[in-house]
Amino acid sequence: YKLSLTIIKFNKEIKENNSNRNYKKIISYIDAHYKESKLTLNDVSKHLRYSLSYISLILKEHDESFSHYLLKKRMEEAKVLIEQSNIDIQEIANILGYNNAFYFSNCFKKFYGVSPLNFRKKKSA
Repeated sequence: YKLSLTIIKFNKEIKENNSNRNYKKIISYIDAHYKESKLTLNDVSKHLRYSLSYISLILKEHDESFSHYLLKKRMEEAKVLIEQSNIDIQEIANILGYNNAFYFSNCFKKFYGVSPLNFRKKKSA
């Protein structure tokens, strides 16, 4: 009985280690490519040779989704660029993979509760 519990525990630890390692691979790929305007879950899947459902499962195990993580990564970078540069909003949108500055501004406002321009104004005041 004790041996069975030990084996079950060992198998669970292996699974968790694989999940954590694969999560890091997924996140690393997104972190390296988040500025690409057409980055998709399918791109991650092809590069890492994981199925779409497996990637979604791994992300879900870490309370994350592809679209939310990509948005969060882009918005965090947008915040830094707005705070630390005078690059115009259109160019920041382009840098971060958004082809449409209006859409980028809407995403930023939903994420932070303020438009990029108003965010910049508050930071410079």
